[in-house]
Amino acid sequence: FQEVSWWTRSEASRESVTAALDRAARGNFVRYEADVMGAEGLRTIDFSVKPVLDDDGWVSLLVVEGRDITDQQQRGQHLAVLERVMRHNIRNDLTKLRGWTQMLYEADDDARREETYGTLQRILDKWEKMTERTQEINQLLDAQALHESHRSLTAIVDETVERAHASNSDTDITVDVDNGADVAVPSVLTDAIDELLSNAVAVSDDGPVTIRCRRPDSTWLELTIDDSGPGLPDAEAEVLESGEETALSHGQGLGLWFVRMVVTEIGGSLSADVRDDGTAITLRIPTESADTEVSTDQ
Repeated sequence: FQEVSWWTRSEASRESVTAALDRAARGNFVRYEADVMGAEGLRTIDFSVKPVLDDDGWVSLLVVEGRDITDQQQRGQHLAVLERVMRHNIRNDLTKLRGWTQMLYEADDDARREETYGTLQRILDKWEKMTERTQEINQLLDAQALHESHRSLTAIVDETVERAHASNSDTDITVDVDNGADVAVPSVLTDAIDELLSNAVAVSDDGPVTIRCRRPDSTWLELTIDDSGPGLPDAEAEVLESGEETALSHGQGLGLWFVRMVVTEIGGSLSADVRDDGTAITLRIPTESADTEVSTDQ
C-alpha cells in the first residue's frame, strides 16, 4: 500500500504511512492528516487505518480510509492569513492615514499638498492591490480547471519577462532553459512566476536577474529566479518554504502566500537561497512524463 503513487511526493510521506500500517498491524487504530498526490495534484486527507480482529483476537484485516479535507484546510489557512494581514495593515495604515490626512488639511502650499496627497495615494494603491490579490486567491481556491489547462514553460517565461521589461526596461533579465526543460506546465503558474519576477526586478535596482529552468529527472522540473537585491527577509522566506502564516505582516507577504498556494496546489514545493547579494527562489514542479515536452513555439 505504501508503494502506490499517492505517497510519491516525499520519502517522509511514505515512511509515515508505513509506520501507520505497522502500528495498525499490531492492533492500534491510527489516524492523522496526510498529504497525497492524486489526479488533481497535492491533496490533504484525514487518513486512518483500523485493525479488524478475528475470533482469536489476531489482526486479520486493515481497513484504510481517507477523507479529502483539502478545501476546508485551505480555506482555514486563507482566513488565518487574511485575518493577520488585514489586522496588522488596517491598524498601521489607519494611523498613517489619520496623520497624513491631517497634514493634507493643514498644508499651506501646493507643493506640500501634492506631496501629502501622493503619500495617501500610495497607501490606498497598496490596499487596492491587496484586494485584487485576495480575489485571485479566492479564484484559485474555487478553480476546477487548475490542472486542466497547460502551456509551454518557455511561452510562460517569455510572457512574464516581456511584462517585467515593460515595467522596468533597464533590468537585465537572462533566461537559461536546459534541453528537455521546456515542458507543458499548468497555466496557473503564469501568475506565480509573474509575482516572483516582478518582485525580483523591483529589489534588484536595475541589477541582473536570471531565470533558470532545468529538469533533474523525468518527473520534476526546477525553475529558479535569481535576483541581485539585498536578500529576502527571513519572514518572507519562511512564507515561501513552510507557509507559516504567522510570518505575514504586510502586503508583500500576501503575494508570496499566493505563489506558495499555486505551487503546492499542483504538487510542487519552493525553496529560497538567501545571500548578501541576492536571493534565488526555486520552484520544484512535478511533470507527468517526458512526453509532456513541447516545442518552444506553443
